Amino acid sequence: MTSSRTSGELVQIDADRPPWSGSLSFTIECRHARDATSGERHRVSIHEDWSVSTPHDLDAERVAMAFGGYTSCIELVDRTIPLLREGIGRAARTIRPSVRHDKRREWRVSASDAADCCRGKSFLSVRSIVEHLRSAPHLAASLELPLWQVDTILRHVARRSRPSGDDATSAARHVREADGLAHLWRSGIHPDELPHLAAYAAVVHEALPVAYYEGVAYSGHDPAWITHTLIHRPDADTAAWLAWQAPPRVDPSVVAQWGRWLGYGLSRSDFGLAIDLALSPDAVPFAVEATGWSLRTAARVVLAFAVCGCHPTPDHLRAVARHGMEYSVPGAAAVDGAVVDASGVGVTIDRTELAIMLALTGSRPALLAAIQRGCRTTADLATP
Repeated sequence: MTSSRTSGELVQIDADRPPWSGSLSFTIECRHARDATSGERHRVSIHEDWSVSTPHDLDAERVAMAFGGYTSCIELVDRTIPLLREGIGRAARTIRPSVRHDKRREWRVSASDAADCCRGKSFLSVRSIVEHLRSAPHLAASLELPLWQVDTILRHVARRSRPSGDDATSAARHVREADGLAHLWRSGIHPDELPHLAAYAAVVHEALPVAYYEGVAYSGHDPAWITHTLIHRPDADTAAWLAWQAPPRVDPSVVAQWGRWLGYGLSRSDFGLAIDLALSPDAVPFAVEATGWSLRTAARVVLAFAVCGCHPTPDHLRAVARHGMEYSVPGAAAVDGAVVDASGVGVTIDRTELAIMLALTGSRPALLAAIQRGCRTTADLATP
């Protein structure tokens, strides 16, 4: 159930507008030489149409620059703010950077976003890679912008964007951990997003873990399937686990059926096996009807046989139940060995039949002895 994954951007983004209403005003240094390390400070404003106001007559400053002068505000208006639009969105948590979760469960920067600071580097958590990708040093390096300008802008954007008071209190009810909002903010997820992300797990009537929100936001998978699957086990920890799983490779109209494996009480790893094997959940009620087992026991036995490439009939399962061998299903390696043993004495028996016979006899030597006596089916074996 694991794969290489790439995250997507936030669903609702208006790229033509900054992530704030009105104007964002702040003070910034104005340097008069490219190699200057400081300058006088003055106020600038970034407006809703991305236009920028400064105390300068920018047209006059451009003329001066043509004759060798320099004013950092020209670079701020002409390059830094236009190129930093996505970085501003990252700082405001309205744009998520594209990241990749590889097969070793490490996080890597997409090729288009990589800079010398992170090219070829792996990160151990989604939070650490997202923090890096919205950092001023990374954005300044990747966009070739002045670090001091980028740092000033991003700090003011983040301060303007962070919710407080009643908004933060309202958002906090969606997250299980006491410090969940702070953690998700560092992971690039805005509190305003939480109701939308939580809606995929609406059948869970409790606060959801941080891991759930990070999974929906960054796993790279369409989270719509979670809604139908969780109906069969509506708890927060299962929601967090599902948020990181790839959906079944089946027609979306039957995805809800696959959630039944969770309802049967299987472990998460066994659920993943059932999905990977494309094993129909309908096999379980038939097994219950044939044997009288509980749904959980029947599901476990059906899955155990499927893992070793076998699909028992109701008669096979009744034989297993009669012998009380439902906890002794042979593994794939044992069945492979039994096939070799039978072939070695010139006998070919259906793999599933052979697996049932192995379960009932208890060992490969005992099965081989039965085959040498002439047993070819489960019915040929002595009953208790």
